[in-house]
Amino acid sequence: MTKELIPFQVETSRVIDLLAKQIYQSPLALLRENTQNAYDAVLIRASRDPRCAGRIDIVVTPDQIQVLDNGVGMTPTEVRDNYWRAGHSGKNTEEARAAGVVGTFGIGAMANFGIAGELVVETESTATGERCRSRAVLDQLSLNEDCVELETLDSRQEPGTKVTAFILPKHRIDVQQATQYIADFVHLLGIPVTVNGKVVSGRAVASLVPMPPASWTLEQSQCKLGKRLIADTTLVISSNAELWIDLSDITWSGRAVGGKATLRSGMAALRTFRTGFGLATVGVGSTYQFGGVVDARNLQPTAGREALTRDSMQFLQSLVSEIDQFASIQLADRPECDSSTPFMSWLAASRRYELGGYLRATVQPGNKRVALTEIRKQSEDQPVLVYSGGDQSIVKQHASEDRPVVVLARTNPRRSCESEYLNRFCRTEELSDSPVVSKVKPRKDYSDAEVAFVYRVVSILDSDYFLKADVDLGQISHGLPVLTTKTSSHVRVTIDPTGQTMALVLGLYDSEFSAFGSMLKDFVRNIVFPSVAPYVPSSSRQGAEAFLRTIKKPREVFEYEDTDLGELPQLWSDYRDGKISMDQAVQRSMEAVRTGLQVVDSGATASIQEIVPDVVHNEKIFRT
Repeated sequence: MTKELIPFQVETSRVIDLLAKQIYQSPLALLRENTQNAYDAVLIRASRDPRCAGRIDIVVTPDQIQVLDNGVGMTPTEVRDNYWRAGHSGKNTEEARAAGVVGTFGIGAMANFGIAGELVVETESTATGERCRSRAVLDQLSLNEDCVELETLDSRQEPGTKVTAFILPKHRIDVQQATQYIADFVHLLGIPVTVNGKVVSGRAVASLVPMPPASWTLEQSQCKLGKRLIADTTLVISSNAELWIDLSDITWSGRAVGGKATLRSGMAALRTFRTGFGLATVGVGSTYQFGGVVDARNLQPTAGREALTRDSMQFLQSLVSEIDQFASIQLADRPECDSSTPFMSWLAASRRYELGGYLRATVQPGNKRVALTEIRKQSEDQPVLVYSGGDQSIVKQHASEDRPVVVLARTNPRRSCESEYLNRFCRTEELSDSPVVSKVKPRKDYSDAEVAFVYRVVSILDSDYFLKADVDLGQISHGLPVLTTKTSSHVRVTIDPTGQTMALVLGLYDSEFSAFGSMLKDFVRNIVFPSVAPYVPSSSRQGAEAFLRTIKKPREVFEYEDTDLGELPQLWSDYRDGKISMDQAVQRSMEAVRTGLQVVDSGATASIQEIVPDVVHNEKIFRT
């Protein structure tokens, strides 16, 4: 048995190409990485010599990208050990962190070879004055052999670094696209950054997050916004409750993180920066959909700069949550809060309903909008009526200047805020939303058609549905044509005489009486029965059998002449005057006509009680 060691072989160019594309989503990442390295170098030099005015100049052509800075530069040793050593960074020092450097991963050089075939770096150190030039070609890169050229040069007394990437023909650059791409990362930098001679930095935060017209402004130094957040604060509220907030000199959980945050409601996306250099655009949960700019030194990008670390995202979410709370508390004392649905959503989600006093609810009569704090004050004298339904007839029936009605909003979150505030902090009485009879028409005011209508409905319910019921005419809430109520002793059916269908039936009484009876049958079946169905005894076995016996009996009914009516007109006159009830009128009517009623039924005479009261008379009130 023999054993030997064999090499682990790697196709270097292929590995670099794969890693560059996996880590960096954009082929223009080399432009961003080289610019960020240049900015870090400027920051370190400025920390050593505040008098030095930093500068970055970028030249972009379809075949070449060049980034030149006047930063701290590198010595030949730093070029060898840091720049060309993947995974190692010379910026992992206390000095660099204090200067606010952005990159510490040490893999920026790799980004170039995503689209570049050759990379040249020329640099001069401020520390030693040494100047050198290094060069690497993609096709010559190797993990096992020396492949990067490094030569020393005479000092020019011009510290800084120039990186030139020569682009592969298949990856030619769109100059306009590249210019816009890098501008998004550097436009907040306080030093001049030029692209092909045009300055693309130095923009104000206000250009990214414009302030709305101010209705109210709060300015406070070192304001405590939440349990962990302290900052110099400016809060602006517009007349339609848009919010704009600017924080600077930020302290988080007792630790100064510096930087700045400028947010506006409704923007949603957060553009993150570290020491002014752009990182990722992210989204965090905010009731007000706060978005804008956050620049803080504790924000850490992932290796490819396309996202932030988990700790950074948690910080941003907590930061915005405390800003949500602070803004809500301030807005609660302003009348503008009544225009803010996000404010009401925050109250409902956090259950801070005590902050809803400036919300306005609708009060009838007059359709007035009254602040909940005012309603609370009024409820100290007498409980306020609160209506949660949607039937305006109920509101009109009960609302008065002496006893107004608060009508709750129909939709949330306003409805829940109004309801919870009134229930918790006001004396209230609930105005029922159940259908009610608002007014019963007196019998003495019935027309002849209405008298006949009511009489026939009672008769049909009794004979066809075996249901003894009192029938009234009256106004019903909720636009219902019929309302049935049940007590321990009887069923009461109220019918709205203004209903379209009833008006049609009543019209037949005078215009086409022959159709009056059959139309009433249809009316009871289609309009009345759905309301009385729970009380109809035919739903029981005994009732169903009685019903079947009745409808199986063939019979003929003959009309009586007016001269045969006897005491029927007097009976109905007594009913109309309130001297007898409907049940009494029906019973006496049956007794009055029993002697003259002829029924042909299988050779036998059926009792009047079994076929009540399908009696046909010439007198219209009693005629089928």
